Amino acid sequence: MTRLLAERWPQARVMGVDASPEMLAKAKAIPGIAWQQADLAAWHAESPADLLYSNAAFHWLGDHQVLFPHLLRQVASGGFLAIQMPRQHLNPTHQILFELTKQSS
Repeated sequence: MTRLLAERWPQARVMGVDASPEMLAKAKAIPGIAWQQADLAAWHAESPADLLYSNAAFHWLGDHQVLFPHLLRQVASGGFLAIQMPRQHLNPTHQILFELTKQSS
């Protein structure tokens, strides 16, 4: 997704953040994007971002009532915080798996 954002706004400074050195090593193959290793829960933007986007990362972190206001403070006035966070534990297929797991215990 980071690559698509960079392609959509070629004049923008696009930065990808991940805590995993292995993920960053793979991501560095994508040109034109700055990559930073950081803990997303403690990350601070170098300057306010016009767009802070995440696809399926923040569901791994807790304390959202503190985390999301912190992230909003990293967004420029008039900017956007766009977070996609799956709730897979409510997905019917996951409910079936949970039940099967209970039965096999």
